[in-house]
Amino acid sequence: MLETTVFLVRHGQTPSNNQGLLNGRNDTPLTPLGHAQAERAAERLAELRPLHALYSSPLRRARETAEPIAQRLNLPVQLHEGLTEFNFGLAEGLTLEEVRERFPAIFARVMSGANDLDLRFPEGESAREFYERVDRTIREILAAHRGQRIVIVSHGGVIGAAIALLIGDDPVRWSRNPLPNASITELVVPEHGPARLLIAGDTHHLDTLEVQI
Repeated sequence: MLETTVFLVRHGQTPSNNQGLLNGRNDTPLTPLGHAQAERAAERLAELRPLHALYSSPLRRARETAEPIAQRLNLPVQLHEGLTEFNFGLAEGLTLEEVRERFPAIFARVMSGANDLDLRFPEGESAREFYERVDRTIREILAAHRGQRIVIVSHGGVIGAAIALLIGDDPVRWSRNPLPNASITELVVPEHGPARLLIAGDTHHLDTLEVQI
């Protein structure tokens, strides 16, 4: 059976991570620690060669994480718009307290824990639209690299959704389990049927760094 191995890498730390802000489409850079995390992730992935393709979200924090990986692996970074993070609309860049104050009804629905796929912030996308976008994007990338070993650098929400969709689990549940910055997740995806999740959110390559989620 032809199988594809996928390594999902979350971007390194950003100022928004430190400040507890909703950071979907805001194009924030990495912090100095985030750059160090990206270098460590690149070193770890270099140990896992052969690797045949490297994709990234076009947002800056993902691109800055992908750049040292590209250098280590001698692969071009292929940017894909479908790998961008969830669009929080007018809630972008707000703290949870600010979200509660400005959008109390939506905040209450979010905090209720209900599986509400049609929930959206003004000018943002719904959970359903997000999951459908991630599913289309991951399937497209997999179709282009069947039987290969590929790296995808993206965001916590995208990676959580991708894991759930590939293994046949509930993406909403996975979205509530954030993955650490610069963590590496490994899945093996067969031509048919659910993927096998081998490693989720591994950060052993960051052991000597001060990791902050």
